[in-house]
Amino acid sequence: MRLVKTVLLVLAHLLWVVLLTVLTQVGGVIHLLCIPAYGFLRLRYQQRLFRYLGQTLCFLFAYMVVVVFVLPPLAGRYGRVQLPINGTLLRPQNLMTAILCRHYVRRELRNAALEVAVFLQREHQGATLLYLDAQHPFGNKWPLLPHLSHSDGRKLDLALLWKRKADHTPVTETPSVIGYGVFVDPRPQDVDVARSCAQQGYWQYGFMERIIPQAHKSEYVLDEERTAAMVRLFCQHKGVRRVLIEPHLKSRLGLSAFDNLRHAGCHAVRHDDHIHVEGRD
Repeated sequence: MRLVKTVLLVLAHLLWVVLLTVLTQVGGVIHLLCIPAYGFLRLRYQQRLFRYLGQTLCFLFAYMVVVVFVLPPLAGRYGRVQLPINGTLLRPQNLMTAILCRHYVRRELRNAALEVAVFLQREHQGATLLYLDAQHPFGNKWPLLPHLSHSDGRKLDLALLWKRKADHTPVTETPSVIGYGVFVDPRPQDVDVARSCAQQGYWQYGFMERIIPQAHKSEYVLDEERTAAMVRLFCQHKGVRRVLIEPHLKSRLGLSAFDNLRHAGCHAVRHDDHIHVEGRD
C-alpha cells in the first residue's frame, strides 16, 4: 500500500511538472525545487486542507519570487527581455500574460514596439498598445502553445484598437477577455478569407470565435484610424520584418501599399482580432 501511494505521489508530481512547464516554461522546475518543502508540510499537517493550502502557498510564493526577481536578469543573459507590465505606452492586455511568462522578446523587438507606441501617442493622445502573446524567457525552439511560430523571441501579437459603439469613444481595452477570438467581421464588399479557409477544411482558422465569449462584441467597433496608424508604424519600422493581418483589414484600413503586411495563410488563424509582428533577425 505504501508503495502504491509513493508511485501515485511521484506520478502526481510528474504531471504537475509537465503541466507547469507547458504553461510557463519555468513552473515545472520551481515545483521540483519546492518538493522538500512539500514533504515538510505533509509531516507538519495531518489535515489535507491545511497541507494542500500550505503547499499551494509555498509554490505561489516561490514562483512569484522567481518570476519577479530571478527571471528578468537571467533571461537577459540569453538575449531575452520582458515587455513592460504596467506602462502607459505598452502593457499586456491581460496580466496573466506576464504571470505565465509569455511576455519575453528580443531586445530589438521590444525597442521597436516601444518606439511605435511613442509615435502612436504623438499622433493619437492616450493611445496605448496592448500586447497579447510574445514568448517564454528561454530557448529559440521552445513552443509557445498554441502558436505555431512564437519560438524565437522575434514574434509579438498585439490587440487591435477599439472604440465604444455607443459614443465612439476610444478605449484601452478589447471585447475579449484575452484579446483573441472577437473578430472584426468582413463587410459585404470585402473578401471573406475566413469563410474560404473554413470551406477548404481549415477548422482551426476561426476556432477561437467558438470558445471565446462574444457577449461584449456588440458594444465595440474597430477604431480604424488608430489601428491603421499602429499597423502603418510597425510596417515602416526598420526593426520589423513583416506584419500579419487579415486581408480584408489590410484593404479596409488603406494599407495595401505595404508589401510586408501579409496574410498568415489558412494553416494559421484569423488575424482580424490582433496583428502579428515579426522582428528582423
